[in-house]
Amino acid sequence: MNFETPPAAEHHERKASVIRLDFFRHSIKEKSDTSAAGDNSIPLSEAGRELAKERAFSDANLGQAIAFGSERIRAQETAAIRMSGESRENLDTLREYLDEGAGYGSKIGIDERLDYRDTSSTPVGAANEAASAQGEYVHHIVHESDRIAAETGDNSGAHYSYKAAQIASVIEKYLEVSDRWNQLVNDPTKHYTPQLERYFSSHQGTLESFLAKVLELSGETEKFDAFMAENKQGFDYLQGFRVEITEDPDGEKNITLLFALNNEPQELTVSQDMISEIAAGK
Repeated sequence: MNFETPPAAEHHERKASVIRLDFFRHSIKEKSDTSAAGDNSIPLSEAGRELAKERAFSDANLGQAIAFGSERIRAQETAAIRMSGESRENLDTLREYLDEGAGYGSKIGIDERLDYRDTSSTPVGAANEAASAQGEYVHHIVHESDRIAAETGDNSGAHYSYKAAQIASVIEKYLEVSDRWNQLVNDPTKHYTPQLERYFSSHQGTLESFLAKVLELSGETEKFDAFMAENKQGFDYLQGFRVEITEDPDGEKNITLLFALNNEPQELTVSQDMISEIAAGK
């Protein structure tokens, strides 16, 4: 596989740089006995791999892209397949194939912030699972889980503000990276194209918490209500959103959140202060 990027232009006018972060739920997992194998080790099913491949990002630049998943194999597989458009019989062979042309490092990484921490052994986790059985998993997380966590002292990480903070902290990292990336894009001795790409596969309840929190803090009441009505249980397989961090030639940053409501594209400008506020668990 060829990971080469196009050569830089001959002129050296300063260019805007972009860091594109795509977040989405994993694809369909294999039906397995989690008590025997452990949930982390359950891979995608054949149908799940095919669905992820079918919905791969056609414009990915593999020379400047990395896929991240939680510690659960199905999330890593999903991110890698959607990034590359390639599928193999398991994660190890997919990693071997993608890393062959990478030169250094790996094209598939793990970020524990993409995981979920719901377990029936904690007050919040038990309440979340009960709501899930009723088809109101995300509705309950957003509207009730912070209260239950505060009342019971449950700090397991299954509540709304914590889940939202995990995703915000990922974005916060790339806000810090963006200045350096802008320098590299505008360095005539380098050969980077302006867009850095990262693909993140997570789990139901985690991504929705971040998006709901942004809409809530932005005062977008109608969009918040529409989002909650559409996602009572949560995202379907491969649903999610995109965050674009753009830095213009003068060093001014803009954060744009791109998502859909009722299949209609939505765009919202988000401030760095809001990302920091969410990342702090507020």
